[in-house]
Amino acid sequence: MIDEADAARADLRRAAGFVDAVGLDRLADAVDAAERAGDEATAERGRDALAAYRGYRRAAAVKEGDNCDSDHFRSGPGIPKPDTGQDANR
Repeated sequence: MIDEADAARADLRRAAGFVDAVGLDRLADAVDAAERAGDEATAERGRDALAAYRGYRRAAAVKEGDNCDSDHFRSGPGIPKPDTGQDANR
């Protein structure tokens, strides 16, 4: 399951299909099982996949027009518009 989760991250449609078919809870269970089995490399790939899928879910949850502080354009003072005669100290 972790191999499929890891491979599916390369394609958003495939990733969405994986989450729909398997779910993140089952992936988390597979990560726990890999840790208990002492397979740290597989567990790490599973944790990376879980983090990626959770990130996709957060990104998908942001609706257009939502106020997301990490996605704001911030103009800075001292950046005059070219050829407008605008003072840099506006």
